[in-house]
Amino acid sequence: MKRTVLTYGGTQYTIANEDTETVQARIDSGLRDQPFMWLQVNYGDGRATPAVLLISPRDPGCDHHRA
Repeated sequence: MKRTVLTYGGTQYTIANEDTETVQARIDSGLRDQPFMWLQVNYGDGRATPAVLLISPRDPGCDHHRA
């Protein structure tokens, strides 16, 4: 089973059934035309809780866009 683990604001979240390249492409695409986007993720071990993260190019919580 594919899943991507990402760290946002020091907390780990997961995205099920997507590899890292797919998630990165989705973020890049989402920010191409908009100043921000919402990313649906899961939080917690065992039975995961759905969560939504606000992603923007200058978001300090998103390691994906750090130089």
